[in-house]
Amino acid sequence: FSWMNTIPYLSKSATEATLREIAGLTAAGSRLVLNYSCVVPLTDEQLAYLKQLQALVSGTGEPLQSGWKPEAFEALLSDVGFSIIEHATERDLHERYFEGRADGLTPGVPARLIVAERGA
Repeated sequence: FSWMNTIPYLSKSATEATLREIAGLTAAGSRLVLNYSCVVPLTDEQLAYLKQLQALVSGTGEPLQSGWKPEAFEALLSDVGFSIIEHATERDLHERYFEGRADGLTPGVPARLIVAERGA
C-alpha cells in the first residue's frame, strides 16, 4: 500500500482505525509506505509556513488534524502488526531529495517517511 500526504488531514483515531484495517486486509510480508507530520521542534520559518498552510487548508474545509511524535507513530504501527523497515527523518529526506538543488527548494514542514512490513 502507498498512503501518502493524507494522515495530517485525519484524526488520530481515524489514522489508527485505517492502519488496523490495512493490517487486517494484508498478508504477512506486505509492505506499506506512508508519510506523516511529525511533532518536533520547529524553526520560526517552519512555524510561519505551518500557520499559512493551516489557514489555507482550513479555508478549503480540510484542516490539518494530526501530528505525531515519531516514537508514538512507531508504537502505533507495531501495535497494529507492522514492523519498521525504514523511518526516514527530515534530514534523511533532505539529503535524498533536496540536497544540491539549484533552485534551493526545501520542505516547508517536518514530515517523516516510513516503510513498514506486515508481520506474521
